[in-house]
Amino acid sequence: MCSVTRNYFSQKWQSMIYLLESMFKKQLSSNNAMTVSQAAKAIAQQMLSEYEPALKSAYAKFKSNPKNDNGCIAKTAIVSALVELNSKDFGWFNTEINYTQLEPVYGGSRDAAIDIRVKCIEALTAYPWFQAAHSLVMRIGDSEHVVRMAAIKAISAYNGKEPEYVILTKTVSGDPNSEVIGECFRALNSIEAECRIELFAKHLEDENEDIRLEAAFALGESRLPEAFKILIEAWDNNILPSHRDIILTGIAAHKSREAKEFLEELKDNPTYKAKAEQALGRILLTLLLLISTIAYSVPTKVACIGNSITEGNYLWGSEPTYPERLQTILGNSYEVRNYGVSGTTLLRNGNYPYVNFGPLGDALAHNPDIVTIKLGTNDSRADNWTSLKGEFLKDYLWMIDTFASLASKPKIYAVLPVPAFPPSCCGLDGETIASEIIPLIREAARQRNLTVIDCHTPLLPFSSYFPDGVHPTAPGLDSIAAVISRTIKLTGASETTTQSHAQRISAKIVNGKIVIDAPGRNVVKYHLYNCRGLFLKSTKIPNGVYFLSIELTGNEHHFLKILKLN
Repeated sequence: MCSVTRNYFSQKWQSMIYLLESMFKKQLSSNNAMTVSQAAKAIAQQMLSEYEPALKSAYAKFKSNPKNDNGCIAKTAIVSALVELNSKDFGWFNTEINYTQLEPVYGGSRDAAIDIRVKCIEALTAYPWFQAAHSLVMRIGDSEHVVRMAAIKAISAYNGKEPEYVILTKTVSGDPNSEVIGECFRALNSIEAECRIELFAKHLEDENEDIRLEAAFALGESRLPEAFKILIEAWDNNILPSHRDIILTGIAAHKSREAKEFLEELKDNPTYKAKAEQALGRILLTLLLLISTIAYSVPTKVACIGNSITEGNYLWGSEPTYPERLQTILGNSYEVRNYGVSGTTLLRNGNYPYVNFGPLGDALAHNPDIVTIKLGTNDSRADNWTSLKGEFLKDYLWMIDTFASLASKPKIYAVLPVPAFPPSCCGLDGETIASEIIPLIREAARQRNLTVIDCHTPLLPFSSYFPDGVHPTAPGLDSIAAVISRTIKLTGASETTTQSHAQRISAKIVNGKIVIDAPGRNVVKYHLYNCRGLFLKSTKIPNGVYFLSIELTGNEHHFLKILKLN
């Protein structure tokens, strides 16, 4: 392409950018709530962080004159956009989390700002517990049950006894809305509170039928053997059909072999045959909705890719690394491996590239279910960044695509580097990290639709955690591990486990018979199900969708969905 043609297209492109910017500025200055709402959504979609001040200005305008924004259409879109843009303004979210806007309706008034408070709650979960706790706890007492539920869910994403005690207190004190108590139950299960089974059992006798239903379901969702015993005892002790219907819901949610066997036996009772089949159907339908393969008793594999901050060879004393702390927080259902190497760059032509000197091959061979990429700090060195900054986005996308091509189809997170405070060691530049490298990481995440984990913003006020300006002490490592674990929990990343084993165990129906492929392992027992109940082994299986329950050597238990084609 000749220089004249390049200049022509460059000018056209600049003109388009100018027109786009003018359009957004004009839309945000409008007094029409719908126009501003559409602009905010477009800005969020394009990840245009430079519009944050304009978005806040538009919000303030409508907040001062709420009649121009009935239903909080514009303000809700603006808050959502700021959350999507990963705004670092804790104080702003911490203020607007209290915003209410009462609007007249027939017979009274309604609060139109519910979604604003919910979005602010979501934003505050990016910050440490000591910083966000007060506002989150206050929202448990919100007038709207949806906001109370959002606050409980957010608090449950934090690790530690204080968040657990907050949820326990709310559970014991009760709530006029049964859905809020149900959210408390789910939170207690998610954090594996020690006393939760006793608490659920107590609520199984509650006067409110909806709360009894929530308690039964929570007992089942715990998957604990003692919870199943409580459900069976409750079944034996209650003869009222309405009570037993509730207990069946909990038994179906338990999804254990014992639960299935109980329901199979119950099918022989004419009184409960239909309901037992319906409960079995719920179990199998849940399996279908989750994903085609669910592997039990196999930990979710987490690969932490990074530099010295990940590897931990700098540690001040005998401190655990942040991957080790992450393992402690996530628990035994996860297996966290440290693939950090000191001094490495994401840049493939950098002075010490991860692709050449890091254990990339080992990380790929491990077939992880979750990958966290925390690179970019060493790229800020002048001898790397000055001449190679134009390659960073391309190399980051290459790293993402390399892991995305694995058979395990891992959930990949783009982790923003922690701050570097002057005078920092090793020639690293905190300003380059903040103003140039982090925006490129966000852009790579946007292009590949990845979740961004912000380990930069929460540590900005705490330079004292970084003795050499770069490497964190224990409180900083705790913050990194806490932010990563919360994001993994909130985004449901553990479900990637279900995909990672699809290639290991497979089954199909050939000429009406089941053929199971389990490399290196023996099949101990299997049962075939359809949505109406259990099928015994048979020589001829009709067309349809089935679930195969397989027990293998090594105490592995799998459910597979198999399809018989015509």
